[in-house]
Amino acid sequence: MLALQADPNIEAVSAPISFQFSSATLQSFSIEQSVPLGGGTNYGWGGLNLGRAWNYAGGHSLIGVIDTGLQTNHPELRSFTPSGSFTLGNFLPVYSLNIGAWPDSIDTNVDERAPSVVQYPNPYCPMDGNGQAPIDFVGHGTHVSGLLAANAYDGTTVAGVCKNCGVAMYRIVYGVCVVGYGVLADFNSDAGAAAFTFLGDTGAQVISNSYGFNPWVVDCCTNYGKNPFCEALNYIQQREIIVVAASGNNRNWLDFPASDPRVVAAGGFDETLQLWDEDRDPPPAHLDDCPMPGFSDQCGSNRTFSLLQPKQEVVAAARQVYGAIYTGFNWNMDFGCGDSFGPGGTSDGYGNCTGTSMSAPQIAGVLGLLRSINSLVGAGDPENALIFGVRDVLSSTTYQAQAGISWGFDLGYGRPDVEAAAKRMLGKVAGTASRNRVTPLFSVYGSGAKDYAYTTSPHTAAALLINGVSNYVTTGTAVQGYPAFPPDPYILPSDMPRANTFIMTTEYKTRASYPDLVPLYLLDRERNYPIGCNPSVPPCNTNNRDYLLATGMGEVEALHAAGYRYRGIEGYVYQRCTPEPSCIPPGAEKLWRKCKTADDDCAVFLESQRTTFESLGYTATVPAGFPQHIGYAYPNVDTDGDGLIDGMEYVIGTSHLHADSDGDGSPDATEFPLAAVSNSDPCNGPLAGRCPADTLFDNGFQ
Repeated sequence: MLALQADPNIEAVSAPISFQFSSATLQSFSIEQSVPLGGGTNYGWGGLNLGRAWNYAGGHSLIGVIDTGLQTNHPELRSFTPSGSFTLGNFLPVYSLNIGAWPDSIDTNVDERAPSVVQYPNPYCPMDGNGQAPIDFVGHGTHVSGLLAANAYDGTTVAGVCKNCGVAMYRIVYGVCVVGYGVLADFNSDAGAAAFTFLGDTGAQVISNSYGFNPWVVDCCTNYGKNPFCEALNYIQQREIIVVAASGNNRNWLDFPASDPRVVAAGGFDETLQLWDEDRDPPPAHLDDCPMPGFSDQCGSNRTFSLLQPKQEVVAAARQVYGAIYTGFNWNMDFGCGDSFGPGGTSDGYGNCTGTSMSAPQIAGVLGLLRSINSLVGAGDPENALIFGVRDVLSSTTYQAQAGISWGFDLGYGRPDVEAAAKRMLGKVAGTASRNRVTPLFSVYGSGAKDYAYTTSPHTAAALLINGVSNYVTTGTAVQGYPAFPPDPYILPSDMPRANTFIMTTEYKTRASYPDLVPLYLLDRERNYPIGCNPSVPPCNTNNRDYLLATGMGEVEALHAAGYRYRGIEGYVYQRCTPEPSCIPPGAEKLWRKCKTADDDCAVFLESQRTTFESLGYTATVPAGFPQHIGYAYPNVDTDGDGLIDGMEYVIGTSHLHADSDGDGSPDATEFPLAAVSNSDPCNGPLAGRCPADTLFDNGFQ
């Protein structure tokens, strides 16, 4: 965790604009160490029941990470190899920015070792002609990102909590030359606050923060409402973005921003699954050897000490956690974080770290996994019974909650059981957890960009709608059960959620006879069009943009080679099958991707829309040599008028011919809502025989 308390061994320096409650000082981010994943299990992963949770969903949300940057070419993180091969890695450069340099500047190089302007220069730290030098101690952001979303498909067992969650890295540090150490990363408080705003405007669904400040007041934003962090939290709160922050590592009360009630405070447990605490001597001393004599920092998770203080929310592993690290480098030798620590070689790109800095990305990954199951569910608040959302699902399904144990000072609501939380998000049908759900593929059209764009994320849709240059507006059929996107002054009332197509939210099909499900990848490209045109001479379109969707790794590689930027996974569709039409799942239609050369735009549409789009000029193939037919999905059709489209009813096992499938007096959409967590079984009433629900067991057989 990036803890902003003074290190007695290093001279304090000022941040660009200090917080009202303290001056930022040169720090180290605090971290962990762990049982190796290779050849075994990570105690943290087992403690969260992740293995069983992945039988229900791997997750694919977009998660913002505000940190020191990451190793951009790390095999566990990169999306493409240098030769252009698609690796399924989750670091998404298109969403990432380096905003930490002082004086103010922004660039796209978020590598932890990227040269930075060095404050307080000294001949001890050689710099280039621009006064810049690479950071010498790196790895914190790489480790955090790996715990969140390390590549689960690269042949290693170092898998992130959320298998397919996209990582939008915001690098918020600048360099400081410290004699005897080298160039260290220091925290830019203004950049940290600005990152919230940027991420809120670009579609992040969860934001992970592994840093903190001790404000010495119970409610920081009540006392210091004009603090940039408080204003940034106010700005993004209405967007239904979930913010997670590390609780802190000095056995004190919660650091800020974890102490803010709008933020999920992520505390840490150790190998015994109890609160991480290295303290061995009785109070009031607390000066034992943790980690060194007379130094009490980095010795245990912060917690809540009284009901008058902010509440710890949940906990994850925080001691000796093993994962990806910047290859060949260490972050903090004193606290045992870096490539030199833990199993394996000293330059293999894996190592240990200790601290609630590691807990925060694990919890963020869990929340990202849950949001991917139903991205339409709000953030929620466990302390407000009137607002039920994803945070409530997590807090109500912890091991402690399942055992009837209420909130506690140390572990908060407890240690997440991610399998139980995933099943809660999926809902129950005919007495068992649903194996999948459908969700709208929101459709927008930008007259400035001349572009049809699609996303399953309301946060990404909102980001497109507030893009004033491209002039995006929603298009298609209104979505029943989800009347509005998260509010923003720039989203017009007419921009209600619209979608002609619904796709699946997890990778698991509901019947063994159906075609397998494949990811729907989102990419985009910006260029002046016609190609080579003079921007000052009409009809050159300088706002030209093309969002499109792909279903194969070969397609993604070809599009990437053609200049498209990879933006992650939106959900899943049925792969092409034979013989058609008998192999097509009931209620589904062919999904096409065809392009209009005159506008440099590609559209995705169902078979029932093909005549309309072809008449508009969407007939070309992009990328060349690949099929225009990319799979099967469901149309926005509700035969029985109960508020659930037929595709949802086919997937979960209710009847698309009866508004109240089980005859209990409650319509199916009331018992199994599109945009809320289901609290009732729609196939458990007196006429449950009308439900054709199937049970697909974990091993894939019925």
